[in-house]
Amino acid sequence: MQLGRAGDSLGLVIVSKTSSTVELYTRPLPVAENVWRGPVVFNVEIEADANMACRPGEGATLVCREMPRPMRFESFKMESLLWVSGEVVMVEISTTDQNWYRIWVLPVGDAPATIIEGVPHVCNHLLPLALD
Repeated sequence: MQLGRAGDSLGLVIVSKTSSTVELYTRPLPVAENVWRGPVVFNVEIEADANMACRPGEGATLVCREMPRPMRFESFKMESLLWVSGEVVMVEISTTDQNWYRIWVLPVGDAPATIIEGVPHVCNHLLPLALD
């Protein structure tokens, strides 16, 4: 389980996993009371020989080479970071439509641990420029 911060006004995201799902809980800001929304549940299908670390499947399904592991993150969007087969997978969710999501795979390969630890910072500061 990991806790992430989604922008100054969006709130917090908790990402947890079970043996077959990844679940996202959100807490919008400003918070008048301790209320968490969710979960947004993604079923995970394992395809060990897939050509991508992770891709969208039917409905709210992630098709991954192995079970994703949540990462710490700070971002400008309501999203989470997952570690899958040596790559970082960003899962962005809608703040208004629980059925909408999109993913990006950021290859990291065999990068040193110091670079891996910096991935949440890189995603927060550099990726929005690359995607615009």
